[in-house]
Amino acid sequence: MALLPRRLNTRIVLVVSCILLATGASFGWVTAGSQAASLLETMHRNASVMVRNVADTSAHQLLIEDYAELGEFLASTVALPDIQRLVVCEPDGKLIWDIQRNPDGPPLRLTGIDHVSPPTTVAVTTAMENDRLVIWQPIEAGKPMGWLKAEYSLASIRAGQAKIWKDAWLMTAAWVAGSALLIFLLLNPILRSIGRLTVFSKQLNERKGDRIPISEDILEIAELGASLNEASVKLFSTEQQLIGEREQLRDAEQKVRALNADLESRVQHRTAELEAANAALVLARDTAAAASRAKSTFLANMSHELRTPMNAIMGMTNLALRQTDNPKLIDQLGKVDHASRHLLSVINDILDISKIEAERLQLEQTNFKLGQVLENVVSLIGHKTTEKGVKLRVDLAPEVARQSLRGDPLRLGQILLNFAGNAVKFTEQGSITIRARLAEESTTDALLRFEVQDTGVGISVEDQQRLFTAFEQADSSMTRKYGGTGLGLAISRRLAHLMGGEAGVESTPGQGSTFWFTARLGKAVDTAEPALAPDIHSAEERLRSQHSRARVLLAEDEPINQEVSCGLLEDAGLTVDLAEDGVEAVALARQNRYALILMDMQMPNLNGVDATRAIRALPGYAETPILAMTANAFDEDRQVCIEAGMNDHIGKPVDPDKLFETLLKWLSMPRP
Repeated sequence: MALLPRRLNTRIVLVVSCILLATGASFGWVTAGSQAASLLETMHRNASVMVRNVADTSAHQLLIEDYAELGEFLASTVALPDIQRLVVCEPDGKLIWDIQRNPDGPPLRLTGIDHVSPPTTVAVTTAMENDRLVIWQPIEAGKPMGWLKAEYSLASIRAGQAKIWKDAWLMTAAWVAGSALLIFLLLNPILRSIGRLTVFSKQLNERKGDRIPISEDILEIAELGASLNEASVKLFSTEQQLIGEREQLRDAEQKVRALNADLESRVQHRTAELEAANAALVLARDTAAAASRAKSTFLANMSHELRTPMNAIMGMTNLALRQTDNPKLIDQLGKVDHASRHLLSVINDILDISKIEAERLQLEQTNFKLGQVLENVVSLIGHKTTEKGVKLRVDLAPEVARQSLRGDPLRLGQILLNFAGNAVKFTEQGSITIRARLAEESTTDALLRFEVQDTGVGISVEDQQRLFTAFEQADSSMTRKYGGTGLGLAISRRLAHLMGGEAGVESTPGQGSTFWFTARLGKAVDTAEPALAPDIHSAEERLRSQHSRARVLLAEDEPINQEVSCGLLEDAGLTVDLAEDGVEAVALARQNRYALILMDMQMPNLNGVDATRAIRALPGYAETPILAMTANAFDEDRQVCIEAGMNDHIGKPVDPDKLFETLLKWLSMPRP
């Protein structure tokens, strides 16, 4: 409102003039726009007819191959108004004639080019290029003879359009001026009467009581003046009543102030209570955060403290198996190794459920084929089904088998292996079927449903309700016929949740069970990978033959793990230098050149992460492979190692085959 004048008469004239201006301008512009478009449409229609006639004439001359006459005809045509250029070419674009208007003399016959690019279609095409109308017309005489390109200047059209717009502006201005004059003449009496009403309102405010002079020439204004005169009489009588009521309002105001004071007291008391409650909540939050940090620290320490002795047990067992031919000792050591792996599986389950509850488990995102995951599961449980005489089937839908997926194949296989392992455990005869189906699909992802169906003992309805609860089992009696920790199904359901799915069971006692889960996986673009020739030699044999006596540095502080790791590395033909802490590792790296370094994370004096940073700063060690070999096996531990400059991560307990494969990979990598 601040943009409008303060006087009413000026404001009314201005507003109505703006409305008239908008109306006149809209009408003029619409009319002008229609006329301008009509000019362009007329030119387009006339140009199309002329181009078609020129093409028909050119077709005859091309048919008899009279190119000179064709050139003369085109030159005479270019002289017509608005035509700027005519081009004739063969169907493949080879130039025949290119003639352009010359404002200073005869038409120019251009010879600078010998080929043009006609349209890819066989129909007439039009376009606007550089303020010109360009028409491509096919030349046909029973068969395609070539193309005619005509360029028309739009200068005359633009001039005509400019005149139309100028006339529209003049018409709009005349319309507004005349309308404004007419409005002023019509509104002036009304505005004078309104002015008298304004004077009266000022007198009324000053309590002078004069009656307003009434204008009789406008009926509505006269009625308004009479009404105001009557209202002024009533106003003075009402004023006295208002004075008495004002006193009553003062008394009420005193009461309200007293109530406000009481309310403020109550609010202050309530605020103090809320502040105390908030302080308690903050304390509880800080306590919970401290508990979460303590739990995370405990998990990391537990992982390290459990995996370190497990590495010693499994490593020593593996070394003993390598060094003995005694069948009985081999059998006993094999049982130790089996029990160790079972204990490691239990440790992994406990750490997994703890990481899931602490929301620290992160799923990987990598491309994979579902068939490879199922093949791995079958290879792990196949010998058990063969021993029990149970048939193992895989039912993989073709649309799922062909699709490349993106997700965490390791965790997907963990759920399938858990379900399949339970099926083998509870099935004495019959069959076990691993099934995969497509439940939903979009352009970016797919919801897959997996089932593991068996013909085993089945599960009662009461037991089904608690199967997926941590530490719960269908067989919780003291007989413990089937064993287990009760964590596998709980972990499987929570992994399914992390994959955007669900898990459950359908079972009938005595008839078998079907454990199922769903997972939403991304779609990956198929990439053709070159087929690799199978390598019949193990990684250990290739290490021994290709990298014999390669010098490596092992940084390890635990004596038994030193013995285990040195034994494995020396069995593979490598020369090993041992450092008992990070300080010694840095000193040895400064004195010697190593082909590869194996680094523990937790060591006295200087940990493996800081030692790696120090070694990377040494001359010649910017590209040397440094591999973490540690009991710190969490994903965040792996990330810390990579960020410190390590190339890979090997978790303890160390799998010898995986260790040899990793060593072979990095020792075989070309150096810059």
